[in-house]
This record gives sequence, C-alpha cells and structure tokens, in this order.
Amino acid sequence: MIARTTTLPSDAWQASARQVAPELTAAGIEQLARFRDLILHTNAQFNLTAIRDPAEIDNRLLLESLRLATLVREFAESHAGPVRAVDMGTGAGIPGIPLAILFPDIEFSLIDATAKKVRFVDETIEALGLTNARAIHGRVEELAREPHWRETRDLALARAVGSLATLLELAMPLLEVGGRAIFPKGALETAEISGAKNAANLLGAKLLDIIQLDPLDGCPVTHVALADKMTLVIDRYPRRSGLPAREPLGG
Repeated sequence: MIARTTTLPSDAWQASARQVAPELTAAGIEQLARFRDLILHTNAQFNLTAIRDPAEIDNRLLLESLRLATLVREFAESHAGPVRAVDMGTGAGIPGIPLAILFPDIEFSLIDATAKKVRFVDETIEALGLTNARAIHGRVEELAREPHWRETRDLALARAVGSLATLLELAMPLLEVGGRAIFPKGALETAEISGAKNAANLLGAKLLDIIQLDPLDGCPVTHVALADKMTLVIDRYPRRSGLPAREPLGG
C-alpha cells in the first residue's frame, strides 16, 4: 500500500471526485494524494507545473482529470477489445495518470517532449505501482510518422494544449479508424469551433459534440470536445514539428 505523506484531499473533494468518477476507490484516492505529493516535491526542484498550491493541484489537475471519467468509460464500454489510450503533451502526467488509476484495464501512453517531465512521469508510474501506463519521450508530430504508432491507438486525450484544430491534427494520425479524441477545454469561441470543423474534414475526422460541463468548485474547465476518426489520414498529416500549433488547419 502507498504510504500517506500528507493528508488526503478534503471530504468535500472526495465527494466531488466520487460524483464525477464513481469508479474511484479508497486506494485510488491514496494514490492520487501520493501523486499530488510527488508533484509538489518535484516542483521544488524544477518547473514541472505552474500550479503549486496543494488544493489547486487537487482541483485543477486531479479533479479535472477525473471529470473525464464518464466519457472515457462510455467509449471503453462501446469499443470492441482492449483500449489503448494516448495522452498528448502530458506534462506532469495530466490527465493520463489519474485516468490510469481509475481505469486499470486501459493502456495509457503518456507523451511529452520535455525529458525532465517524462522522467518525472516514469518515476511516478513506478512509485504508484501502475502497470497500465508508460511514459514516452518525443513529439507527437514525429511519433505519428512511425509505423508502430501511426493509426494504432483507440483513444486520444490532451489537457487544453493548443486550439482544437491543432489537437485534431496531432491526434487523428495516432488513432485507428473508429478511435475517439477527448479534449477538455475552457470556454470555446465560435471561431475556434468552426476552424476545428474545417480541420476535421481534412483529417478524416468528425467533430461530434462540444459538451458543457456542470460547474464544479475549483475547476475552470467548462467544455469537452469529442471527435471520432472516420477514415485514414492522408500522409501529409501531421505536418512537421511545431507547424500544427503555429499554423492551425482550418483557419
């Protein structure tokens, strides 16, 4: 069992967590508390995340990740066979590590281009005893060109890194036909949604829905975008590293 190094999240937090993620067990809450401790400890050594307050980590990193539970569960239940998920630009392991704690039957690959962050995620996976997660050092634009990555995953996640059009260009080349992307976002403007729909047409994808989440104390994420992979992606996508973010498709 994982030792507690600080107190568990508050009772109110635990109630909110179980409300959005009924699968969460007492052992899972202990793992999440340990994860928070590891983030705090590492942040004292290098800039892992700009969020440094324990309560903010509980809310803005852990609880916001758990808010995706229903959408992940619904996809997994409708998918034939094991689910292989990829967390793009995972940073400190968000949302991949909380979701790996919650869904031990889903395989999670957590990708980041910063070696120090990947090392932290790798050490955290080992410390938490997670057997269904691994850390990957690399850029998605480059990995998506490799045969053992391209169009081999079922589920793609990313925590609000870039526009929807950028996220679609990164995710769709990794997904098999029938795969799904789940992107938590803040408030979405009409122009960003329109650009994402145009990008989806170029990427063999369909923007399914923009879900507005119920308000939850301490959680600024208000929307989740869902997109499905409908057809194979043409060879030119994703474009070279950095271009999807600098010049989003569909603008």
